[in-house]
Amino acid sequence: MQSKPIHSGGFETEFYAGGKCVCKEAWLLAHDVKPDSFRRIYAEFGNGTLRLEHGHSGSKRPTQKTKDCIAWLEFFVSCVGQHQPDQATIHLPSCFSISSIYQKMVEESNSFGVESVSQSQFYSVFHHEFPDVVIPKVSFGTVIIKLNGIWVLKIG
Repeated sequence: MQSKPIHSGGFETEFYAGGKCVCKEAWLLAHDVKPDSFRRIYAEFGNGTLRLEHGHSGSKRPTQKTKDCIAWLEFFVSCVGQHQPDQATIHLPSCFSISSIYQKMVEESNSFGVESVSQSQFYSVFHHEFPDVVIPKVSFGTVIIKLNGIWVLKIG
């Protein structure tokens, strides 16, 4: 977007998207700016404000790799996860670990020629985006039984 002062005291504004001059509506759509926000900011610019801080400063948007990872995990969890009727959690089979799930995602991504997130990013996505998904630990109980009059310790 470029604005130049004109003789009548206003501004002549040209809108660019993808290196091409476009109409205002196309520019707003391409940059995901609401018309009301644009009018407010444009008025402030007309009053002499040269720099505005938007409300999203400091927040990060996920990269395409992260979005792909989230989508893959959503599909994976919907396929193999078991919703618990008495809790708000989803259990994945205990034969999986987060590391093995990551390896499976990397294998599938590589087969399509798509780059994956790093393992540390995968762990972060798993824990932050899917807090209700758990991999239950399997514990082998210890049982003492009487077999032919002899007490036997049975593990597992």
